[in-house]
Amino acid sequence: MKVFLLIICFLTSIRLSAQEMELPFQRITEKEGLEGNQVVVFLKDRRGFLWIGTNEGLNRYDGYEFKVYRNDPQDTTSLPYNHISQLYEDKEGLLWIGTEGGGLIVLDPVTEIFTSYVYQEADPFSIPGDRVRCFAEDQQGNIWIGLDNRAGLCRFNKATGRFDRFRIPHDGNSESQMGNVLAIRDMKIDRTDSSKLWLATVGGLMSFNIKSEELGLHPHPVKKSGVYPEYATWCIDQQSDNELRVGFFDIGTDVFNTETQTWKGANVQPSRFIRVFDLVRKSTNEYWLACREKSVAILDIETDKITFLETDLSDVTTPFPGFTHTVYREGDRVWFGGRYGISVYDPKQNLFPVRKLPFLSDQGRIVCATEKYSKRYLGGFNSYGIYEIDPTTGNHGVHRPTSRTPFDMTSFAETESKLYLVNFPFAIYEFDKRTKQFKSLVLEGFSRQNLIDIRPRELELISDSVLLIGTDRGGIIRHNLENQQTKHFQQSLTGFNTTDFERMSDGTYWISSDSGIVVYSDKNQTFDHVFLKSLENKKNQRISSFKEHPEGVFWIGTESGLVKMANQSDEIVASNGKPISGHAITDLELDDKGNLWIATDKGISVLDTETLSVTNFDSRSGLNYNGAIKKLKNGALWLSAQLGYILFHPDSLFSASIKPEVVLTSFKLFDQEQELDKHIDFTRTLNLSYQDNFFSFSFVSPTLSGAQNVLYSYWLEGFDQDWLPAGDRRYASYTNLSGGFYKFHVRAKTPGNSWGTTRTINIMIDPPYWETWWFITVSILVFTGIIYRLYKYRLNQALREEKLRSEFSQKLAEVEMTALRAQMNPHFLFNSINSINSYIIKNSIEEATDYLSKFSRLIRLILHHSNAKIILLSEEIETIKLYLEMEALRFDGKFEYTFEISDTIEVDYVEVPPMIIQPYIENAIWHGLLHKTGDAHLRLVFNQFGENLSVTIEDNGIGRKAAAELKSKSAVKKKSMGMKITQDRIELLKKMYDVAPTVTIEDKTDKKGNAEGTVVHLQIPLNG
Repeated sequence: MKVFLLIICFLTSIRLSAQEMELPFQRITEKEGLEGNQVVVFLKDRRGFLWIGTNEGLNRYDGYEFKVYRNDPQDTTSLPYNHISQLYEDKEGLLWIGTEGGGLIVLDPVTEIFTSYVYQEADPFSIPGDRVRCFAEDQQGNIWIGLDNRAGLCRFNKATGRFDRFRIPHDGNSESQMGNVLAIRDMKIDRTDSSKLWLATVGGLMSFNIKSEELGLHPHPVKKSGVYPEYATWCIDQQSDNELRVGFFDIGTDVFNTETQTWKGANVQPSRFIRVFDLVRKSTNEYWLACREKSVAILDIETDKITFLETDLSDVTTPFPGFTHTVYREGDRVWFGGRYGISVYDPKQNLFPVRKLPFLSDQGRIVCATEKYSKRYLGGFNSYGIYEIDPTTGNHGVHRPTSRTPFDMTSFAETESKLYLVNFPFAIYEFDKRTKQFKSLVLEGFSRQNLIDIRPRELELISDSVLLIGTDRGGIIRHNLENQQTKHFQQSLTGFNTTDFERMSDGTYWISSDSGIVVYSDKNQTFDHVFLKSLENKKNQRISSFKEHPEGVFWIGTESGLVKMANQSDEIVASNGKPISGHAITDLELDDKGNLWIATDKGISVLDTETLSVTNFDSRSGLNYNGAIKKLKNGALWLSAQLGYILFHPDSLFSASIKPEVVLTSFKLFDQEQELDKHIDFTRTLNLSYQDNFFSFSFVSPTLSGAQNVLYSYWLEGFDQDWLPAGDRRYASYTNLSGGFYKFHVRAKTPGNSWGTTRTINIMIDPPYWETWWFITVSILVFTGIIYRLYKYRLNQALREEKLRSEFSQKLAEVEMTALRAQMNPHFLFNSINSINSYIIKNSIEEATDYLSKFSRLIRLILHHSNAKIILLSEEIETIKLYLEMEALRFDGKFEYTFEISDTIEVDYVEVPPMIIQPYIENAIWHGLLHKTGDAHLRLVFNQFGENLSVTIEDNGIGRKAAAELKSKSAVKKKSMGMKITQDRIELLKKMYDVAPTVTIEDKTDKKGNAEGTVVHLQIPLNG
């Protein structure tokens, strides 16, 4: 019994110490596309590609895939030799490739042409050997080459294309020592003296003066043993201005002081047989070492302690064991190449380290967490109990109510002093934070078996005194913690499977389930169902979680995707570019910046709720999780995980980084790769024919870490309206483009950063010959000529016809006008003779004589104008005056008349048709003035308005209505020939000249409506 009690006391007070973070590696082998597992050398070029030399070829890696260069005996443009020993990029961007027996190869990335240099015994200016080990470039651009197999040192002069050999003298020792000195494994130019080369040789450390060609040997004072002497040097790094860190074949590393010419000797350990093939700085005080047999090590330069990392061929999270030939570091990322492939340590690929906790089995996992106050509490399946963590100190502890195993928790609800938890599926506990004591929560009307039947799962505190309990099978339970009253809501919630609670801004609680959403109001203790139209046709309508966003937007996680609900409508969200990592959403959370974190069956996605762009994290980012996500009080996010939990702050994943550059990798026409004079990435303008109207570009941002989160967009200027999002797609295709000038732009970005530099290439598509300017010009000229000839032919034909018709019409009109004038003249003569006759009858000889004199003058004027189409206005006025004088004589002064001629009218220059005005004057006299009793007056007004002559004929006679009545009573009813003839003449003028006088007549009346005369307005177009 005592032993049992001791066990319980132990379990209820376990203290856990924080464990060290692991240093996980990833592996890259032939399975991932690497050509040749024995990796010898790395080089990252200026465009961002990682070049990898192996014993079976050359690889170029862009973070996504490998491009392999291998020798093909049938292809003279292929890599001349497969076994690569060294790589170097010079100032011009040329790639210098050393081989293990195939000499020197130079790759021009612009043309992608390999140039090979091999040893030729008969040529003293050829490369002195075929086993190239190292390169260096001096300030003059000369390439220094270190060779193995007694070949020594040489210099390649780019200007002459010759290799200058440098014979290395020795001190007269054995020929084998000479061979060792001539075997150079590494080379560095001194950073303080650019004229000095440091050479790591099998015979020891050497210095070589480029200018004086003087050589110094600095062997290590260690005893010789084995095939190679212990002082055989393999690699060099300039640790400081006057210190070289040198890696040895058997004795580890040591430091050579370039000023005192002495070795430090502190880390020489011949007995350990530490063979350092390569080294690179890890931090200010550390080096990464690539070693033979013992693989990867870390050197502390302050203590000179070498620590080897654990390796296991079957454990993919460790470096490969055995021979490790090379190490390359870029930022915090480090690459090791060895016998089995590549081992990579990348902190960015381990963004989600699991904080391990003890569990009762390997199936243990954390699924719930809370941190509202000072402590963090975690719970899960197969656990020892509640895990309590102090975020400040990192101290861990675990508490449990009984010794029963396993202890499975699904949910927490927390107050300042208490913690409520579900021990799935049969109990609910209250945990006192101060006393660390547990108390089983008794629910009124529920036995242990009842709880097992309904399976309580989720908890939510409405207040410190009211607890909501969601179940798998039995609806919702409301429990009052003060009076212990319990209310069970089952109506309309039968079989309701609760998956989440969420308090909304209006005070209601949204409850998710397998079959939809229920909104609970605790004030009214009522439930309302919310149905999502976007899920109506979906097979799986399970709701997992939801979050309320500002401005009335609700994000809802379902097993059929992410749903956005706003303004009483809902839709499944389609992200902009890259899709969400999985369709089945298990949990949602909003961070402090309003980004939506989405836990899915495939990983974690982050949705920018404004732009709808997505960033995904999965196993490639080191993510090991079990579907739950929660924001803690400091803005950090907690993720459930196997055998522990993950804790991180969102800002740590989106820290500012170098903006990615984009490289064009290929250009295809009709899906066929094109061989260009220059590689597409170095091509500035593409010239295409109109037949090359289906083409595509491939592009990449050589981001060796986190490539899965690089987003791309592109824009064909001249065709696309704006940038097109490509997500993580790395190609763009176009078809059926018309001829013209275009610009293709492409850019990339990483999460949390703006777009990088835009890569642009010009595209000139020659139009088909029928769209060229010269063809169009010639066609237009020919077509225009044909049309013009047809037009001229038809025009001439029409002109001839029109001329005949016009001449005929003109003659006809003139004949008609002459006829009308001929009618007009007798009409006027008849009236005048009647007047003369009247005078004779009255025996008024003197008046008859005067009248006859005026009449003769008027007849002369009329006869003079009878054949004229137009006359001067002065002549027309003279005719009208004679006529009025005659009429005034004739009617014994029955009426008076006045002329008003505007000063703006030049009567001797203005021309009008003859005898147009007179008939209206005659009409005013005969039908208006002669019947008037009292003063009768005729007023004539001449004005000019623009190109029109305005003539106003105003009388104060009896008016047209009274005149018509008199005429109807008259026994003699004859037609007014003068007015009819005048109207016909006006119509002929319009027909002949397309213009004609216009006439408007208005009746004057007094205030009582009595007639006061008539006004005629005559508008005559002027000819001059």
